[in-house]
Amino acid sequence: MKDKLGDIGFREGRVIETLLVTGGRREPNIAPIGVWREDGSYWSKIHKESDTYQNLLDLDVCTANIVGVEQIVRGLVGSLPVEDGVVEGADAVMRLEVVEFVDRDVWCLTRYSVDEVDVYDRCARGLCRAELSLLESAIHASRVDLERSHSEFIEHYREIVRKTGDSFEKELFMELVDCLRRGDL
Repeated sequence: MKDKLGDIGFREGRVIETLLVTGGRREPNIAPIGVWREDGSYWSKIHKESDTYQNLLDLDVCTANIVGVEQIVRGLVGSLPVEDGVVEGADAVMRLEVVEFVDRDVWCLTRYSVDEVDVYDRCARGLCRAELSLLESAIHASRVDLERSHSEFIEHYREIVRKTGDSFEKELFMELVDCLRRGDL
């Protein structure tokens, strides 16, 4: 199972954006939620006033759907069919069970055990905002000498890489920044 999750893109500290599907006494809920691996466990950060959190309290299981950008948007606006916790068009799904809630003011860190992983597309790869931020930063870096505002964008993306990237992505971002500082681009 760990190999499947690694193939999808889960690496230590790297946040994969999923569509988390929860059920319970309330209506089923679909929410874009980042899931990451840390010290062998899988985690997410859930707002305590959300339907997702209430559903997890009611029924301590959910699915984390590995999807593309289109499904993230459609899941958010409520126009994506779901059957047995799997959203239409999902590339893969993780069936999760809540192990622990860690209270953090208005947020709750939620630790899961992974019960099952189903891969529907052998090319399934989870979306990571750090990876996309690296791409954007590289494009802006190529234009810094044309207009200074591109540096501000890079600074914005630095924070996203810091929050969602693994050690490799963070090191790669620093290589880009160091290259810019030296004037090598």
